[in-house]
Amino acid sequence: MRKFKFEINIEEIDVEGDEFWEEALQKDGSGIDVLTKTINDIFTESNLFISSDKNISDIIKLVKFSCE
Repeated sequence: MRKFKFEINIEEIDVEGDEFWEEALQKDGSGIDVLTKTINDIFTESNLFISSDKNISDIIKLVKFSCE
């Protein structure tokens, strides 16, 4: 069975000043909830995993968050 693992690295400097990001920060202080939901929505709307028995939230997971 083939397995694919991708990594997305988003740094605050990449998104600061963006209206979407500013609203995300207001909701939970970190932006994690809104960003995670948005990524999940993108995959859901694409129907890429339509035949999978997994939920998108089982496939897409935040594995690390740091404030440096």
